[in-house]
Amino acid sequence: FDLRSTQSARSPEFKKGIHRLEEYLNQEGYDDVPEICKTYFDAVKSFSPLNQHQIQIYPGSPILIHDLMRKQDRLVLTELHPKEMAELHSNFIDVRCDKDVRFIEGDGYHTWTSFVPPPEKRGLVFCDPPYEQDNEFGKVLKKVKQANRRWSTGTFFVWFPIKDPEFQENFELHLKELGICKMLLCKLLVRDPTIAPQRLNGCGVVILNPPYLLDKELTDYLPWLAGVLGEDSKAE
Repeated sequence: FDLRSTQSARSPEFKKGIHRLEEYLNQEGYDDVPEICKTYFDAVKSFSPLNQHQIQIYPGSPILIHDLMRKQDRLVLTELHPKEMAELHSNFIDVRCDKDVRFIEGDGYHTWTSFVPPPEKRGLVFCDPPYEQDNEFGKVLKKVKQANRRWSTGTFFVWFPIKDPEFQENFELHLKELGICKMLLCKLLVRDPTIAPQRLNGCGVVILNPPYLLDKELTDYLPWLAGVLGEDSKAE
């Protein structure tokens, strides 16, 4: 994502996100920064020109995942909208992709379960839905249950927005009712969600079969990040 573009200017969340983090690091240094944040920030920073005083290029999750891939790894990317798929192709050309990457134009909810379990029996499914439809959370719950049933040892990351606290509480209740034992729920609030429940007040990730010690790392990291990005006393 080019943060200088007209599209980014229409929805400039990055100013209170990656730019605020960058400003903190420039002022306070790296001494008290959790290691997991250093790794993430350095990865993001590497995509912006060295002479830029501020991060101007933000790599999306597909590019970040590609950057972490080993030679023997493979990546399958699904995108529903043709325009976004074309942009995704272009982005991978820009980073001179030299790894095993496959692009599938279609509904990720339909293709998700068809690729699990993979032949390698190990892997990661990263689901980043737009949540544009009224029933999107219901679709996510259904697919999480189906995917876990097909591949009980697989690692799944599912991103979700936090807006209305009452709706969020209901979503978490339904997650618990799935009965999946190895599930980690991570949330970051940057402001009080009761004031404007229609806004993006935070976000979270549901992780099935989380990597070893990730829960400890996030326990240290998320409170620190809430302190950096938080806008009021309800940030946590």
